Amino acid sequence: MIRNGRRSLSAAPLPPEATVVERLGSDEDGVPLVRPVGWPGSDPAPVLRLIEAGLSEPFPIGARAAARVVQRQTGEIEARIIRALGPANNRVVGVFHRGANGGSVVPVDRRNRAEYRVTEPDAGGAGDGELVTVEESATAKVRFPRARVIQRLGHSSDAGVISLLAIASHDIPTEFPMVAIAEAEAARVSQAVEQVGAKLELSEEDPEKEKLREELRELREERTKAEAALAEFMFRHIYTYDHPPLLKEALTDSKNRLMIISPWITGDVVDGDFLKHLEGLLRTGVAVYIGYGIKVEPTKKPEPEDQWAKEQLSHLAHKYQNLCFKRLGNTHAKVLIADDKFSVISSFNWLSFKGDPSRPFRDEQGIKVQDKNFIERQFQELLPRFV
Repeated sequence: MIRNGRRSLSAAPLPPEATVVERLGSDEDGVPLVRPVGWPGSDPAPVLRLIEAGLSEPFPIGARAAARVVQRQTGEIEARIIRALGPANNRVVGVFHRGANGGSVVPVDRRNRAEYRVTEPDAGGAGDGELVTVEESATAKVRFPRARVIQRLGHSSDAGVISLLAIASHDIPTEFPMVAIAEAEAARVSQAVEQVGAKLELSEEDPEKEKLREELRELREERTKAEAALAEFMFRHIYTYDHPPLLKEALTDSKNRLMIISPWITGDVVDGDFLKHLEGLLRTGVAVYIGYGIKVEPTKKPEPEDQWAKEQLSHLAHKYQNLCFKRLGNTHAKVLIADDKFSVISSFNWLSFKGDPSRPFRDEQGIKVQDKNFIERQFQELLPRFV
C-alpha cells in the first residue's frame, strides 16, 4: 500500500521487513513521511508514515534510518525506527536551473565550484530558479557529478529564501542536538529556582511567601526531571550503524583535537576519502592522535591495501607536526574523541571496520559520552600513551 496526496491508499509491492528509509517531509497531520532507499523497479517507492520511537536526536528531511516495516490491520504500512543512520552522501544547497532532460544545480557556497547534473526523475518537480537541497550520487569523480533533489526550499528570488541562502552559505545551524536543548532547559530551570529562592528570602508577607514556596517546590521537581533528561543524553547507548556517522563527523567537524584508537588499520576504512578529510583537519591546525596495534611487532605479511593505508598515515605524520601516528602495541581499545564534543568507548574497530549496512550485519555496541568533564579526563588519561 502507498500513501498519495489525498490520504488514500493504493496497492504497491510490500517493502522488505527491515530496510533503510529516508525522510521526505510530513503529512497534513504532522506525521513524518519516509520512503525506502534503493527501491527496485520503475514504480515509485512507497511513502510510509514513520513511527519515531527510539530516536534521541532530531530526524530532519533527508535523514536516514534503519527501520522495520509493519503492516497494520487497515492495510496501511508504517516504518518503525530501529536506529538513525548518517546521510549516505554529501548534501548541497544550491539553485536549480531547468534544462532539457532535468537540469543542473549550482551550489550557493562559492567554495564548492562543482555543478551538479540532475535527471528529470531526480528533479522532484523543482522549477527553474528554485533553491533546493540535493544529495550527491555515489559515482566516480566526473566533471559534472550527478545529484538528486531531496528538498525544495522556494524560489531564490523570494524574500524569505534570502535568509535560507545566507544560512546555507555560512553553515549557520538550523537544528540543534537534543543534548544542547536538554542542557539549555536544565540551565533555564536551575536559574528559575535561584531567582524564586532569592525572592522567597526577601519576601515579608505570608500570602506571598506561601505562593513562592509552592512555585519553588514545582520548579525543583521540574529541575529534577530536566537533570534526569540531560543525563540520558550525556551517556547514550549506540549500535553498529551509529558509529560510521560519528567517525565522519569527527573527521569533518573537529576544531581543536581528535583522538582515534583502534587495534587494526585497513585500506577499506583508511581510504582516499578518509585521508582527504584527515589532511583537511591537519591543515587547519587540529591536533590529531591516531594509535593502533594489537601487537608490539607489525604484521609480517599485511594486505597491500592495508600497508598502503599505514604508509599514507605515516607520510602525513612526517608532513604535519600536529599528527601523532603511533603503534601503541597491546591495545584492544576502541576510542574516538572529538574536541570536547563527544567521546565514544565501543567494541567498534574505527580504522578497520566500515559498518556498511549493505554488508552482512555485525553487532557492535558502545557508549557515546557528551559530558565535557568526562571527555577531558579520558583524553588526559590516554594522552601519555602517545608520548
